[in-house]
Amino acid sequence: MQYERQQKLWDKNIGTKLELERKELAYQNSKVDLARARTNYDDLKRQLKLASDQSKNNLEIAKLLEDDYIVKSEIDGVVYRINKESGEVINTQEPVVIIGTEEFIIELSIDELDIVKVKKGQQVVIRMDSYKAEVFEAKIIAIDPMMNKRTRSFQAEAIFITKPNELFPNLTVEASILVNTKDSALTIPRQYLINDSAVLLKGGELQKVETGLMDYDLVEILNGIDQTTSIELPQK
Repeated sequence: MQYERQQKLWDKNIGTKLELERKELAYQNSKVDLARARTNYDDLKRQLKLASDQSKNNLEIAKLLEDDYIVKSEIDGVVYRINKESGEVINTQEPVVIIGTEEFIIELSIDELDIVKVKKGQQVVIRMDSYKAEVFEAKIIAIDPMMNKRTRSFQAEAIFITKPNELFPNLTVEASILVNTKDSALTIPRQYLINDSAVLLKGGELQKVETGLMDYDLVEILNGIDQTTSIELPQK
């Protein structure tokens, strides 16, 4: 505006040429300063946008890292043990807590001589030291086809059909797998059987017998004695 005013005065032969040139130079310098200011403004605006985007990215990364430091379980269940104290460093190689579901898995070890008789879905009778007077029903749900070379046994899994009121991990069980059924059978305690082929009759005489199914407690007698035969427990 000062330059235009001075130009109008000069057109009317008012003022000096030097003063007009000074106003024109000031006007040109102002234009340069304005262009520089606009350039600085645009640069600062880009820098602020870049800083804003970086801050947003850093925030998202921080949120992801925060989730990594929160220990979560993939299942609903019961915490049986916490392996770390507050303030201890944890890593992915060691379990922080031991969590179990309400559905317990029964792990069974089956001798290689008996594994061919075991099938999925078979009924299992469970006895436990924790519940000495009770018997529980279970069923086979899985059989590992690979034999343990060290124990010469196979691993199978079962679940409770009728289960105790309260269970804890790593309890021991004695399992009888039902591989066959009969309406009536003659059985004797297994400790009465001698060399898996004979029994001791009352009076001391040995009697050969033919055996059928057996477990750790009972053995089925097919031939050799009947329900009226009196037998004695062999002396060790």
